[in-house]
Amino acid sequence: MTTKDSAGRGVRLSVAAVRTTTVRSKPVVQQQGEEQAHEQPCRAYSYVRFSTPEQAKGDSFARQTRQAQAYCQRQGLVLDTELTFQDLGVSAFHGRNAEKQLGAFLDAVHSGLIAQGSYLIVESLDRISRQTVRRAASRMGDIVDAGINVVDLSDGERVYNVESLDNDPIAFLMMALRFMRANEESALKSQRLREANAKKRKDAAEDGKLFTRALPAWLTVDEKTLKPVLRPERARCYRTSSRRLMAGGPSTGLHDG
Repeated sequence: MTTKDSAGRGVRLSVAAVRTTTVRSKPVVQQQGEEQAHEQPCRAYSYVRFSTPEQAKGDSFARQTRQAQAYCQRQGLVLDTELTFQDLGVSAFHGRNAEKQLGAFLDAVHSGLIAQGSYLIVESLDRISRQTVRRAASRMGDIVDAGINVVDLSDGERVYNVESLDNDPIAFLMMALRFMRANEESALKSQRLREANAKKRKDAAEDGKLFTRALPAWLTVDEKTLKPVLRPERARCYRTSSRRLMAGGPSTGLHDG
């Protein structure tokens, strides 16, 4: 979770920090009375997540942010720009995001930093979880039980909360189906990746084909054969260094390139 200090600089809060954060002000209901509180626009929070660092180079972060801003403008909500929740490069297939910023959001609700009745905006429910349907639905239940409205922008801006999930079987079914599809997509991708790596290892063992380009400094890749080949100048340097170390002397400095 990210907030801002008195100088306007971004400050990132850990999950533990959220758990110990003191509520900065009383809820509007306590300050102005119930009638005036209803006149105040609800606050919304954007949760942005993508799985791989490579996606940071694309439009994923900006797209999810733009969509949240546009939704708040249409619905008359106030998008909180001081408290932001971003799990960038964090997979939801094994629920790791629940231990990071998604968990920090829930901690902020429980501590009173985020008021009940607020909105959590996600591009799609698979931002919240790609685990099995049971685990994903449980995660969703934790959020709505805390008094939060979850907005799924990709499903016609459907809003999930305790009332809709308890009283509208179609809403619960749609949530389950979307979580099911997300989990199946991730499971299939994981299986294909395992199969591809297994084939690479087999090819490398049988005919010396390259398994990875992350090679030791004394090796490089022959682009024609796609096999690792020795870099003579680096190999000599490493052999000399190794001999000196084995003899109890200092190693020579090694330089990249």
